[in-house]
Amino acid sequence: MNTIYIDFSEIGDMEDFYAQLKEKIELPEYFGDNLDALYDCISGDLEMPLHIEFVNMTVEQLE
Repeated sequence: MNTIYIDFSEIGDMEDFYAQLKEKIELPEYFGDNLDALYDCISGDLEMPLHIEFVNMTVEQLE
């Protein structure tokens, strides 16, 4: 199983979040920096099974 870790200590905004996803998951060039595009890539373009673990996330980052 592929496991990737998204480190929220390096994420300040949504742009940082999607940049880290692109780096870790190697998303295609056409990826559109939104949840719909992420769903499309996960459900069709990525090798499964895939485990994504969010680390160092604060309560404030959930809002």
